[in-house]
Amino acid sequence: MVVHIEEFDPKGNQSQRRFLRTLFKEIVPKAEKEMQIVVLSGAMGSGKSLAVQYFISRLCMDTKYKNLKVGVGRISVTDAKDTFFKELKVMTPSSVLLKDNSENLLFKTGSEVTLQGWGDGNVRKIRSNNYHIFVMEEVTEDAAKNLVAELGTLPAKYAPPECR
Repeated sequence: MVVHIEEFDPKGNQSQRRFLRTLFKEIVPKAEKEMQIVVLSGAMGSGKSLAVQYFISRLCMDTKYKNLKVGVGRISVTDAKDTFFKELKVMTPSSVLLKDNSENLLFKTGSEVTLQGWGDGNVRKIRSNNYHIFVMEEVTEDAAKNLVAELGTLPAKYAPPECR
């Protein structure tokens, strides 16, 4: 399902609403000081990707959060391009973008969303990009813990069980 940002309403879904509240109230304030990692794992069709796409789009459009660097990662960048990132671009109004290509969105606020893969084994490149927020999409908890350990930081939040 691909939804434009004006059509998305988490009010009808309590788990998405709680998840978004956690992201905005707990993750965003910490992101200016240290990269925050959001790990998404769970059942297909539970709405976690849609909720995070909404979060990323709203956050990067908001003028009070200028110049944020958000990374979205999967093992395969190609897979992420064809699914998560394509849907994020549909959700985000083109009027708020300065640049839109297959692996990068640059917002008029100076915020940027970039795709990042780690299938080549080089997870340190994630750290070197100086992301404020990094979203790990479709990854098992064990793999996420290993990636986080390699990055040298603790995950900010795992997707809550009710979103899995």
